[in-house]
Amino acid sequence: MVAIAMMVNAVSGGVYHQGMAIFFLPLQRGLDITRAATAIPMSVARFTGGIQSFLIGSLVDRYGPNKILFFAGLMGGLGFLLLSRVNSYLMFVLVLLVVLATAFQAAPDQPVFITCARWFYKKRGLALTLTTAGYSVGTMIITPLVALAVPRFGWQNTAVVLGILVWIIVIPLSTKLKASPEMMGLHPDGADVPPPSPKTKIHGKLQAQDLTLRDAVRTRFYWQFGFIVGLRSMVWAVVSIHIVGILTWRGVDESMAGIMIGLMHGFAIPIALFMAWCGDHWHKHKVVSLGDLTIVVGISFLVIWDSLVLWQVILITLLLAPNQGTWPLGWATVAEAFGRQNFGVIRGSLQTIMGIFSVGPPIFAGWVYDQTGSYFYALSPLIIFLAAAVLLMWTLPLQGRTEVNNGSAKTQ
Repeated sequence: MVAIAMMVNAVSGGVYHQGMAIFFLPLQRGLDITRAATAIPMSVARFTGGIQSFLIGSLVDRYGPNKILFFAGLMGGLGFLLLSRVNSYLMFVLVLLVVLATAFQAAPDQPVFITCARWFYKKRGLALTLTTAGYSVGTMIITPLVALAVPRFGWQNTAVVLGILVWIIVIPLSTKLKASPEMMGLHPDGADVPPPSPKTKIHGKLQAQDLTLRDAVRTRFYWQFGFIVGLRSMVWAVVSIHIVGILTWRGVDESMAGIMIGLMHGFAIPIALFMAWCGDHWHKHKVVSLGDLTIVVGISFLVIWDSLVLWQVILITLLLAPNQGTWPLGWATVAEAFGRQNFGVIRGSLQTIMGIFSVGPPIFAGWVYDQTGSYFYALSPLIIFLAAAVLLMWTLPLQGRTEVNNGSAKTQ
């Protein structure tokens, strides 16, 4: 299951989540629009993706991952073919929001992530990290190729190739997912017995129970974690959408910027695996906190350094790389807190919070650049937001022990 998930995420990350950053400046120039205008549909796509996550998480819990992933592959390929025909701002908005966002913002991610969370218990942190590492593998390989192809063959022809790539990889893989090990007469981790459910006090008695979304939202853990991922989403919405623009602002060539994105994700793979090992032997939420702290330093360097030389670019990409390790460990804490049964809908609801937080900052960043020719005032607040997330994650309540009593709940 992990191998399938990695391949799906490799396509999703390399083609859309990071690949679209390569299209940002060519689309801006081709449609003769501002950076703020270019960022609007990309930002709104994150918001709609957050809303979709709640629905898709519920659908995966109810109907299984296969149909959802098949739909995502079908729509994703179609979306890039339509993107190749975009010749107006309105068409760009419609293709991105109606087709590509529907296909990629939540649909591939939720089925494979939920599936892997159900297949593993003791090694869940490592499994989810490997799943997320697929994004890095895809970005390391596909995104630099996209960056080299766009100036040579044009962004329209490149989009056609990406659409076909999505079809021939994601659609066949959608038939291979198994929703849970129980479907095959197995238990998570290949164990002889099923894993324990989170320990929950119900009316004063300690019981093993997977929490529902209704119970989860009554815990401090849920809302503190939701605020953390909201802050993190604000930061990464700006960085991921504007990364090529930010690097060119600091003197890096566009094609080289795409290669540096791939390099960052190349660094991310061993770092994420090391973080997963640490998370399986220490408090996962504190490993996440330390990973985010390095990212605070990396963004700070982007703000204070002017014309970047090679060693500075490499150092910044190295400091930003732990992002690919922090997300899966964060979601592993959620699975440990609330159990496997309703993980899809709970994760989807938290991703809705992420979508709400992430819609405005990239638009603001584009507007700031349009007005000043600089990302300085757009990036500086992000340092504060992410530093707050670091502190909140470090102080996250211990997961896995929740008290539900007479319609109320709290994390102990």
